Amino acid sequence: MRISQTGEPIVCLSFDRACEESPESTGFVAVSLPVKVEDRVDEDGPLIAQICSPEGQMLSGKAIEKRSAAGWLVFRIPQDLCPEGGLLTFCVLVDEVVLLQRAYRVVWNGRFPRLRSAD
Repeated sequence: MRISQTGEPIVCLSFDRACEESPESTGFVAVSLPVKVEDRVDEDGPLIAQICSPEGQMLSGKAIEKRSAAGWLVFRIPQDLCPEGGLLTFCVLVDEVVLLQRAYRVVWNGRFPRLRSAD
């Protein structure tokens, strides 16, 4: 199986709803990466989406396969793990084998996050 990124990441802010017990809303950076999945066979395990934060913390995302060859990697990253200039490494694994890995630097334009390729 092969997986390739087909476009730039889509990045936006996301917040938990404030509730009475916790009036402060928690901020997240939401990231969606479009991917193409090729040569997938029935024996292949599920796609596992992961991200490594600047502190080395591993976070899980979701791998969404929309059609036979298209999909998305979706992540919701706590805002405090996305400092200006921080390096985020996105990975896709199948059966514990890394099939795609891309690194991005976090860039903040005022209150709005973006990702810039670290390559």
